[in-house]
Amino acid sequence: MLKAWCIHESVTIASKMLQIQTRKSDKHSRTHIQLAVETAKQLDDVGKQIGRGTRPKIIKALIESFARANEEMLFATYENVVKEGAPICITGRPYSGKSETLDLILRRAQQEGAPFLLFNSVNRPGNPPDHGWISKTIGYYEIASLKWLDKPDQYSVLLEQDPEVRKSSIREISKILLRCEADVRLKDWIIAVEEAHEYWKIEPFNSVLRRMRKCVKKLIVISTEPELFRMCEPMRPVPREVVMQSQR
Repeated sequence: MLKAWCIHESVTIASKMLQIQTRKSDKHSRTHIQLAVETAKQLDDVGKQIGRGTRPKIIKALIESFARANEEMLFATYENVVKEGAPICITGRPYSGKSETLDLILRRAQQEGAPFLLFNSVNRPGNPPDHGWISKTIGYYEIASLKWLDKPDQYSVLLEQDPEVRKSSIREISKILLRCEADVRLKDWIIAVEEAHEYWKIEPFNSVLRRMRKCVKKLIVISTEPELFRMCEPMRPVPREVVMQSQR
């Protein structure tokens, strides 16, 4: 089994398990890749975006881009994130430390006195809660009231466990944020979103990433598939030893 991790334009595509069988003939060696139907469809969709027609060409282009991206992509330290003008996408394979890296950034933001909204969709059945140190939690209706703007602090917005309800909430919250686009009170806020790849088809959410980067201190999304967010600058999770040292 081989886990294939591919990146287009310095970003990662989600991992898929590829079962590879090699068959040799007298003249050629051929490798046959068996893909799940969903994986094959995603690969074809990426091919359309990057202008590569056949699957071997798509895979080759993504592998080459992966090599370039690994050399060029910065670590998502607080300093790197804050100085970058574009929204940030912290990207990497599952369990590579994306949420831990975001946690470091938010803890540093707290130390710097920067208010933030964290939209946390990771706390689901079977998963341990993340960012549990954030003591203040608010829901959708409190976001809509805008009272949080008058009381800058560090807030966790716990989204619903049902995926469709969660997407609906993100759509409505994005519309609320867009209506606040000209509000000068937003300029010091960090807005961070876990599992953002769930929301890439939601146009108001994408509009927030495109339009509000100059309205807030920083926009940060977490995604294993940052090619979905080309308006964002991809960054790697910080090494685990750095995370462990910071927790001592």
